[in-house]
Amino acid sequence: ASTNKTSSSAFTLQAMVFSQQETLKNFMRKHANLAPVLQYKTIRNEAGEKYVVTYGAFSSLSEANAAKKKLPADFSQAYARKK
Repeated sequence: ASTNKTSSSAFTLQAMVFSQQETLKNFMRKHANLAPVLQYKTIRNEAGEKYVVTYGAFSSLSEANAAKKKLPADFSQAYARKK
């Protein structure tokens, strides 16, 4: 297997990080129309749990940044990053 393999969805937009599950649930409910591309994952460490909300899967940074411009104001602080 080649280690140079390019993924067709190498980037995502990180929209938010929440520390309270209830705040996460409210955000996900508010933006339910963006499902299933709006997702979250739980990260656990010694400080507790954090919920990282991501949006989409993009082949390039420019594609991710273009998508961000079309999202609601709640996503103004979102940033593109590798998945």
